[in-house]
Amino acid sequence: MQLEVMGKSIPNTCPEISRKYIWINTTVKNILINEIYTGTLVNHKSETSSINKTFRFTQSEEQYRHENHVPAIITRELWEQAQLLLSERNERAVRAGHNQRIHRYSGLILCQQCGRKFVAIKRTWQGKERVEYACNSNHRYGAEYCTPHRVSEELLDRLIIEELKSLKKSAEENWNAIAKSVQNWASKQSNVDVQIKRLQERLARLEEDVEGILLERIRDKGNAVRYDRMLEKHEKEILLVKEQITGYQNMEIVLNKKRAEMKTSIDLIDDILDSGNLSEANLRMLLQEIRVNENSDGKLDIEFCMKAAFRTHCDWYNEVMEVIDSASELIVGSIDEETA
Repeated sequence: MQLEVMGKSIPNTCPEISRKYIWINTTVKNILINEIYTGTLVNHKSETSSINKTFRFTQSEEQYRHENHVPAIITRELWEQAQLLLSERNERAVRAGHNQRIHRYSGLILCQQCGRKFVAIKRTWQGKERVEYACNSNHRYGAEYCTPHRVSEELLDRLIIEELKSLKKSAEENWNAIAKSVQNWASKQSNVDVQIKRLQERLARLEEDVEGILLERIRDKGNAVRYDRMLEKHEKEILLVKEQITGYQNMEIVLNKKRAEMKTSIDLIDDILDSGNLSEANLRMLLQEIRVNENSDGKLDIEFCMKAAFRTHCDWYNEVMEVIDSASELIVGSIDEETA
């Protein structure tokens, strides 16, 4: 591309594979982590000293960021999804075989009995191929290390879809609860103003007390330690009062922000349910972990740990995957002037 557009040839310092193939894995990785495609130019990412013969990557606070420097060709949200996938694959040691795709649940399923991750195994039955996940201890070392419990990708997809439907209902209930909190807060605005005024008066008295303690400490140097303890106590109270004032002043903003974040989660769930397709990005944005445990009767307990704290929920299924019982507890934060 350089030769075609700019008349430049690839320098001889590049590896042979780079001269032969433009799109190597490093090239693709560098594109995926480059913010320029969102319109943001970042300079001073590294430093090279020709005198000291050193090279280092700089910290984010040392870099120079230029927002909206060029027209964006992807959204910020899409770029952040890519960073999430890259970091999760690195943290969870997600790998794939040569010329093999990465399976969606790789690195997400944990065996509760031995603590090892599940690995993906391809099975072919009556001409149809399916993917199963098995405990790595059992798969590699046999039943003496862990029980041979397995779960199919198709089953996990079905359970996740059912869980997302339940989560959507809980998220909507949470969204309505937050909306009610916003209304309650607005109706109590006059009381809030009174509380803020009282806290500001208390803050002024505490600051005056601190000045007095400082003067006494200068006069009475022999009891400096006692005055230091008094100062420390007053500073903690001042910090607490300031936090309370900020909480009162920003509560409506915070509540509306939480409401907007909840709406984003609901929209994401709607998009997944409407498409009927679970992508790797969707799973890693929603799921923290899947925990699998085999009971003494051979039945599996599958626990989905979601990243959003909508509720705690449990479904029991029979052999034909029908729900025979359910239990749930909604997680709703009630906020008033006492806990602001």
